Parts: sequence; C-alpha cells; structure tokens
Amino acid sequence: MYDTTTMTFSIYLAQVIGFTILLMNLAVLSNQQRYKRTVIEFVGNAPLVTLSGMISIILGFILVMSHNIWIYGWPVVITIISWILLLQGIMRLFAPDAFAKMVKEMVAKPTYVILSWIWLVIAIYLIWAGFILN
Repeated sequence: MYDTTTMTFSIYLAQVIGFTILLMNLAVLSNQQRYKRTVIEFVGNAPLVTLSGMISIILGFILVMSHNIWIYGWPVVITIISWILLLQGIMRLFAPDAFAKMVKEMVAKPTYVILSWIWLVIAIYLIWAGFILN
C-alpha cells in the first residue's frame, strides 16, 4: 500500500537522488575529457571496482528494500534507479572484467555524453517531482 508515510519517503528520495544525479552529471558534462580518463583509470583499478561494487550493493539493497514501489507515476523511477544500482554493484563484484569492458566501450563512443544527458533529464524530473509536484 502506498500511504502518506511512503509518499513522504518517496519525496525525500526524489529530492536526494535527483540532486545527486544532477550534480554528478553536470560535473561530467562540464569536463568530459577529464571524466573519461577518470572512468578508464577507475575500471582498471580492481580494489576500487570491488569496493564500489560492495557500496553499490549495500545502497542498492537499502533502496530496493525500503522503496520497491511499482506504481504508475514518478515513484517508480526511484525503484528502477534502486534496482540499477543493485544490479551494477553485483556486476562489479561478479563480472568485473565484463563491467570494465562495457564501461571502456561506452566511454569511447558518444554514448557516454548521451547517457549523461539522459541522467540529467531524469534528475530534473526527480527534483521536479520532489519539490514542485508534491
């Protein structure tokens, strides 16, 4: 059931996740070459990939367990982001080489910038839902 307490939590998550994604992607878009180099160096560092995978799994599970809401409307965006976070954390731990290959291929193409713009739109949507819509 989606009650007022759950709605309040969804609004909070929309605000926090929205601003986090916004700032991260504005940084990427404002200095694309630097972040491409950083990402390539990151996936080449096995301890960092492992640690970030563990952190992603922890945060992903926390979000999935606390906000696994599959309703029509903006709260489902938070649920999808939660699952993406969890799944990419699992990929970093169980398939780090495939993860590194995928990331390197993505960064080598315009896909990197396109995805940053898509995430930027998602961030603006969540901020709008968290502050204006409700």
